[in-house]
Amino acid sequence: MDYTSGFDYGTYDTYGSSYGSGSDNIGAAAAGLVAGLGALGIGAIILISLLSLAVLGVCLWIHSLYFKKMGYSPWLALLKLIPLADFIMFLYFAFSQWPVEKQAKELPAGNNKPEVKA
Repeated sequence: MDYTSGFDYGTYDTYGSSYGSGSDNIGAAAAGLVAGLGALGIGAIILISLLSLAVLGVCLWIHSLYFKKMGYSPWLALLKLIPLADFIMFLYFAFSQWPVEKQAKELPAGNNKPEVKA
C-alpha cells in the first residue's frame, strides 16, 4: 500500500498543518492570554506582581553590594533594569580595571588589603 500518494510533504509539516506566517493566530493567542489572566483572579495577579517586585528589589540590592565592593557607585545597579545597558556594563567590568584593583596596586608591598570606601 502506498501511503505517500496524494499528500504533498513539501507544504505541510509533520502534523499536517500548512506552513504560514502565523499572523492569523496572534489575535487568538492574545485573547487566550487575557482569558488566562482573568481566570486567575485579580488577587492572584496582584500577589504575583508583588512577589515579582520583591524579587527584583532583592536582586537590585545584591547587585548594589557587588558594585560597592568593586569600588563603584551602588546606584549602578539600576542599570540592570535596561537590558542592553546591562550587557554593555557586563563587558566593561569584565575587561576594565576596577577602582579596588587600582588601590591595591598603589599600596606598599607589605600591605595588600585595600580600603573600600562606603
